[in-house]
Amino acid sequence: MSTTIKSSTAENTAMSVGANMKSAEQNLLDAYRLKEGDSLTELAKKMGLDNGSVTIRSLQLIAEQRFQTASQTLNIFSGIMDKIDQLKQRLINKFST
Repeated sequence: MSTTIKSSTAENTAMSVGANMKSAEQNLLDAYRLKEGDSLTELAKKMGLDNGSVTIRSLQLIAEQRFQTASQTLNIFSGIMDKIDQLKQRLINKFST
């Protein structure tokens, strides 16, 4: 059983996590740009919500929660990649001596 991570897998995951973060950030910014009387349909649909049941405030809260989740995912992924790099460095140091 191999414990190595293919660089293409790590790169694809990094791109996916980054795209998720960018989307969550854009949705959050769009939600806080809304004013009373603005149509919620486009943003609600983009976020996968039934636009008949959302208010501006609920849309903002949902966008905020999704942004926080995406941010936590990015931090976890970054931490895992750092640990992998540290492990690789330890292995290199161990076998080079």
